[in-house]
Amino acid sequence: MRTLRFQARSNAMTLLLVVLVAAATTSSTHPPCFHVSRTDAFHKSAVHQPIRAQQGSRKLALALFSSNNDNNRSSGRLQMKDVLRPSAPPSSPPPSALTEWAAEVSLASLKEKIIQQPIQRIIPLITLISFVGYVFISPFAPGPVPNMLDPAVLKQVGGLTLNYFCILPTLLPSIAPKFSPVMEGVFNLLLAYAALLSGFLVDGRKAGSRSSNVNFFLPFAAAGLALTNTAFLPYLVLRPLHKKDETCVRKEDVPQVELQLGEAKKLLAVYGLAGLYSVWWGFFARPEFGGLSARWASLIEMASTDRLMFAFCVEAVLFWVFQGWLVDDDMMRRTGAKESGSLGEILVPSVAKVVPFVGLFMYMMWRPPLMDRGEGKIEEEGGRI
Repeated sequence: MRTLRFQARSNAMTLLLVVLVAAATTSSTHPPCFHVSRTDAFHKSAVHQPIRAQQGSRKLALALFSSNNDNNRSSGRLQMKDVLRPSAPPSSPPPSALTEWAAEVSLASLKEKIIQQPIQRIIPLITLISFVGYVFISPFAPGPVPNMLDPAVLKQVGGLTLNYFCILPTLLPSIAPKFSPVMEGVFNLLLAYAALLSGFLVDGRKAGSRSSNVNFFLPFAAAGLALTNTAFLPYLVLRPLHKKDETCVRKEDVPQVELQLGEAKKLLAVYGLAGLYSVWWGFFARPEFGGLSARWASLIEMASTDRLMFAFCVEAVLFWVFQGWLVDDDMMRRTGAKESGSLGEILVPSVAKVVPFVGLFMYMMWRPPLMDRGEGKIEEEGGRI
């Protein structure tokens, strides 16, 4: 009897398990269509509760889709279709600084620049090749060909570097290396020239390129503090082309570091005063080297016999010739396409192209500042009126 009862219970449990599995399979594939008696509340709640949960989850999903899609509120089915549609591929990232540099100094870019601006590109290129070849390589320039490994040359260059802007010989003359004040004055004037040219820093940033982090003049300006014309002349050859409708650079498009280096009048004033002080140093410092006539004779003698002093004098002349090549473009970036009306906007750029160093110093002090976007909008509205 016990065996028969155990088998009956086992068969009943097996049958109940088969029914439950079949019901679960049916509800997962097709919606249930059972006719349940009202008296059987347990089965009614067990069957209809998943259906209500499914309907509630569908309503919640449609509500989420409709809230995320603000442009299309026609129906839940359409918004489901829009959401499930394959998304567009992500936009390509902006080119890196190395990629922009490679494109700017490539042969194809140089060819395009020479075709569009032959005079502005060929003259600095020929000048650079002639300067380096004649002064540093050829045996025809005054004095022997400089050997940078020669201890005497290294001592001379190192001593002049220690007397940077004549600060050390002014404050601590007892420990500063002593050279001819004429040579020190010319050397420091070149450094001040190169530093003052950093006022053209916005020339290396393309107008309207807020996404670009590249300033093509920045490394040349930094190298110019040591290499002077051998850094400035290559920039004149390779500088970016600027379209006529993209000449005006807004202040918001320039990083704060570049504004502090190239637009701060106090810093540019330091460079200008350092250059003027270098001229004074060459003519009047260290009275033991004689008066003006003796120093002028010393300058002529050193320039005709010493290769390094000859290179300094040639570089000073080259800075004078090319100091005004960026003035017109710099004015266009500050004033836009409008005509210059004030006397300062006409006279100061003209002086900067003619008077060596002092003219450039005056221009950096009196040129108009960069416009911001608000000023540009006011000017456009005024032009329309």
